[in-house]
Amino acid sequence: MSEATDPNNGAALTISALDRATGRALWGLMDRRRHGRYDLGAPLRFSWRGPGDVRHRAEGTIRNISLGGVFVFTDDPPPVGARVRFCVYFRSFLARSRLVMQTTAQVVRVDPSPQGKAPAGFAAALKTYILRNEKEVVEQEGF
Repeated sequence: MSEATDPNNGAALTISALDRATGRALWGLMDRRRHGRYDLGAPLRFSWRGPGDVRHRAEGTIRNISLGGVFVFTDDPPPVGARVRFCVYFRSFLARSRLVMQTTAQVVRVDPSPQGKAPAGFAAALKTYILRNEKEVVEQEGF
């Protein structure tokens, strides 16, 4: 048995290579993720500290999220190993409120764009997160 990474979605896969009944080689893929993923499409801003303790800030869009991690589309990804902080705002079902998620995560993978030019995004393992409901601030002019 050996492990591989699916180039299409970065899944950790187990490849089994032997059918016990016939002794023939068989290749089967099994997704080893522990948590289900949810497509999201939510915008976010994130930050991390680089060499020399320099703070970097960037924007992106969450492609998907699970209890264990997140994938973010961005043209400015942090390097593998960086600790990232971000805050995501979700509209709530309650009038004038929103769900807020604050997290710290560690970058585990940076994916190149399909053209192979700039990175298309990064995957990060969630380390901590806080979910809270808060009143939405609505800007009003003319008062």
